[in-house]
Amino acid sequence: MTIEQRTAFRIDEQAVVYCQPLVADADTSRAPESWFSQGAVSTLTSAFDELDQHYRECHARLARIEPVAAEACEWLNGKIDALHAAVSDLVADPEFDDRPPQKISLAAAGVGFVWSDTMNVDSTLVIRLLLLPGREAITSYARVRQCRRDNNVWWIGVEFENLSADQERRLSRHLLKRQIDNKNKVL
Repeated sequence: MTIEQRTAFRIDEQAVVYCQPLVADADTSRAPESWFSQGAVSTLTSAFDELDQHYRECHARLARIEPVAAEACEWLNGKIDALHAAVSDLVADPEFDDRPPQKISLAAAGVGFVWSDTMNVDSTLVIRLLLLPGREAITSYARVRQCRRDNNVWWIGVEFENLSADQERRLSRHLLKRQIDNKNKVL
């Protein structure tokens, strides 16, 4: 993805942000999700993500050998997506209960958000975004690219590092959906 494409996918929206600055020699080979406790929504989201991964693999095979079965599989996936959205709306994640949503600036390459403390530029952190309204979690290592004072808080800009293909796909889908929703509101 080019810099122009990454910039084009920037949106301002509400999300719950949780991040943890890491020490310089932190083990970034482990999964970024492992830095956070697994709350109810996190566990369910992981299960739905795994189901989605298996669906895509199954659908790709079926589409090659049996198009009618592949079409039925697409219908079933639509029902699973609706169930995922309903469960996400009903279940509160205790990990995020004390963190209210805040305005963020989200792009395919990274995110900007308000934080209560300063962070060193070029430092590494692990960040988890709970994207609203569907409460979809994006978790990644990130590099701090900017940190500037804004009244009594700090504006932190980070660039995602080693975003998994699945997280990248879900983030792009979210950004596209939000842009379409915003354009439809203007029309």
